[in-house]
Parts: sequence; structure tokens; C-alpha cells
Amino acid sequence: MENNTLQSLEVIKDIYNVDQLLSGKEYIRELVHRLASALDVKYVMVGHAIEPERKAIQTDFLWANQGFADNVVYSLEDTPCTQVLCGTRVACFTTNVQQMFPKDQMLRDMNVQSYLGAPFLHTDGRLIGLLVIMDDKPFKNLELQTAIVEFFAARISTEYRRLTAEDSLKRINESLERLVNERTSELQKAFASLQATQKQLISQEKLATIGRITFGIAHELKNPLNIIINASELLLDDDLDKESHTRAVEMIQHHSVRASEIITNMLRQARQDTSQEPEWVNFSVLVERALDMFLRSITDIDLKTALVKKNKNRT
Repeated sequence: MENNTLQSLEVIKDIYNVDQLLSGKEYIRELVHRLASALDVKYVMVGHAIEPERKAIQTDFLWANQGFADNVVYSLEDTPCTQVLCGTRVACFTTNVQQMFPKDQMLRDMNVQSYLGAPFLHTDGRLIGLLVIMDDKPFKNLELQTAIVEFFAARISTEYRRLTAEDSLKRINESLERLVNERTSELQKAFASLQATQKQLISQEKLATIGRITFGIAHELKNPLNIIINASELLLDDDLDKESHTRAVEMIQHHSVRASEIITNMLRQARQDTSQEPEWVNFSVLVERALDMFLRSITDIDLKTALVKKNKNRT
């Protein structure tokens, strides 16, 4: 018994001497290789039951004939693996396993004579999968092999739990990334909609601004043009005296120049860069021009009134 224990420890130590930089699937793969070599068995299998029915096994690592083979899926019905998945301890068949499970085609195809399997579990006792060693000859040291398989089934369960946690974390990250992308897409659409609305508002504001500018131009030009029209009508009067005629011509000339200045200023303003620095405006000149326009309007009224009175006196 003591010799078996020491031998078990030596074998475990040899198998356990795996590169500590390995983890997850790479670590389990190396353990499978070392188990096959240390226990001198032809087959080592690590797999899990396919959920939720658990009617078949999916191998994750399969060592066969001195090398890794392609993973397989096989039915659990009438196989020794069923006993492993139904329990929490090792299921062992030291010899003649084919005769005990005659319907297990895989045992016949691989000429398996001995079978030893141990389950590995979650921390809450739920089954994760199983570790199995098989050989084409009877097991010679069952106690040693059982202890080692149980030990490494527990070790493999740790790596499987790590893989499960990493997979869950990966799915969470992918889900978060998808949500972020969806949210980003929504924000981009909302931003594009806001930009379109902004452009529409800017366009409407531009139209409104153009309308206000047009109104301002029309208002600015209306006064001198009205004076010019009124003075022109006076000039059509054949009875207009020379002094009134001269005043009417001066009014036409002055307000024609004024209208031209307004148009010139508008054109100059339209050509100016919007980034141009603001300029000082002589407010006194603006007031003087406004008063001049107002006084000339009054003069125009006085002139027309005088002409009307003169015509009445003639009649």
C-alpha cells in the first residue's frame, strides 16, 4: 500500500510537471499526453456530455495510438461512459469490457479490453465531463491508475471551469460590444437626423434672412425712389416755374445718387468675407442722412402743396 502511494506520488509529480505558462485547452492537451505516457495506455479521452439530453459524448481531447486523433461524438447508450456520468466516482472495468458492453461499437473498433473513467464536476457538484483511459490489454496496477485518474480529473475540472468562465466573459464582452455598436448606430442615426434638421433650419433661416434683407433693401430704396418719382411727376407739369424745375432736378439727381450708393453698399457687403473684422460706423453720418431724407420728403410735400395752391389761384 505504501509503495503504491509513493509510486502514485512519483507518477503524479512527473505528469504534473507541465509548463506553468500553459493554461486552458493547451494545459489539458499536455496533461492528456503525459497521462498516456506515464500510465502506458493506448487511449486517453477527455470529453463532455452534450446538453441537455446527455445522450451522447463530445470528445474535446482524444489520444489514440501514440498521438492525438480527431474528436468524435458517440452515443452513450449501452456504454461504460454512462456509468461515469451517472456517478461521482471512478467506473472501472479491468478486462473484458467489450463483453460487458457488446453494443458499444467504439470499444470493438478500438479493440478496447480495459476501461477506467472518472467524472469531473463543477464546484456545486454538477457534472462537467469525464476523463477516461482505455487500453487493448488488462490494467496491471488498478489502484495506482485509479488514484491518478481521480486526481487529474479534479485538476482538469479546474481548467474547464476556467474555460467556462472565460467563455462567459467573452460572451458578455461580445454582448456589451454589440449593445455599444447598436447604441452607437442609434446615436449616429440620431446625429444624422439632427444634422439634417439643423441644415433644414439653417436653410429656413437663410431664406428668412434673405427675406429680411430684401425687405430692408426695398425699404432703403423706396424713399429715394418715391422722391425721384414725385420729382419726375413735377417735371411733367408744363406750368412749373424755373425755380421749382431746378429743385425737382436736384432732388432727382441727389436721390438717384443715394439709391446708387445703397445698391453699391449692398453689393460690397455681399462680397465681404464673413470672417472680416467688424468696422466702425459713423453714427452721426447715418443720422444726418436719415434727417436729410426726411427733410427732403417734407420739402417735396411743401413743393407739391405750393404747386397745387398756384394752380388753384390760376383757376
